[in-house]
Amino acid sequence: MAVNLNVVGIFLSKPIDVGGASKTVKQVMDLAMQQLSDPIFRYTAIESSQIVNSMLAYYPNGFTSRSGRKYVPGVYRLGQTFTNPTPNPYTVWQYYLFDKNNVRIPVPGETSYTKTVVDDGSKIVWRLVTICNAPTGLSRRMDGILPPDTLPLDMF
Repeated sequence: MAVNLNVVGIFLSKPIDVGGASKTVKQVMDLAMQQLSDPIFRYTAIESSQIVNSMLAYYPNGFTSRSGRKYVPGVYRLGQTFTNPTPNPYTVWQYYLFDKNNVRIPVPGETSYTKTVVDDGSKIVWRLVTICNAPTGLSRRMDGILPPDTLPLDMF
C-alpha cells in the first residue's frame, strides 16, 4: 500500500510507498524525494521552526492535468512568504489528511508536519494559502463593489 501525496498548485498527486507502516508527514515527503522521478519532487523547510518553505515538481516530459490541459516540461515551484517581518497578506503551507476512505482527519493547527503520523492508505494534501494578518485596503478598481456604508470612505 501507499500514502497518496498531493500538492495543489504544482500538480503533484502520487502514491508514495511507505512499506505498509505508519510514517510522519515529513517521512512521507522524504520518501517522495527518493521515489519520484517523473515528476521529480523536492521541498525545502525551515528546520528551526519546522515550517515547509517551498515545494517543487520538475516534469521532464511535461504533463496533462486532470482537466486535460497540457503543460510544458519544466519546474513548477511554490513558496511561502511567512517571513520576519511578516508581510500582509502572507502565504503559508497547510496540510490536510484523509483516511483510506477519503474522510478528513482533523489535525490540530499547531501540529508540525514532522510530528503528525499518517497510516498506510491515507492521503496528504498540501495547499499554499494566503492569510491576512491585519486589515487590507482595497484597490481603486474595487471601488463600488462593496456598498459605501460598509467601509470607511478613507480606505479608498
